[in-house]
Amino acid sequence: MQDHPNSEVNGLRRMGVWARRYAESRTLPVVVFQVIFLLLWCAYISITFLLRYAFVAHQWLVFGAGVCLLALTIAVNVWLAMPAWSGRWLERLGEQFYRREGKPTVAQRRPGQRR
Repeated sequence: MQDHPNSEVNGLRRMGVWARRYAESRTLPVVVFQVIFLLLWCAYISITFLLRYAFVAHQWLVFGAGVCLLALTIAVNVWLAMPAWSGRWLERLGEQFYRREGKPTVAQRRPGQRR
């Protein structure tokens, strides 16, 4: 089956639409940030189980180490949650995923402009 001669022209016309959608939905950094927070959540749970075990078994050295790990995990979580502290780091991390592609700029449509 042959392609219609206008299908190539239509594909070229739609390329701008697809480029715009891609530029607006670069979500890989968001997924990475969610994985980071998921790992923090897993750390909380693991440390909590460690603390419970150490407390019940009267392993005070392990308990103290667990409290220090928990404090460190909380500090990392607070640092990541405050954009004023970790915003630039998170932004640089996000830019690393798309550094070869450049920064997209989405042009605003003027009123009355056709798609």
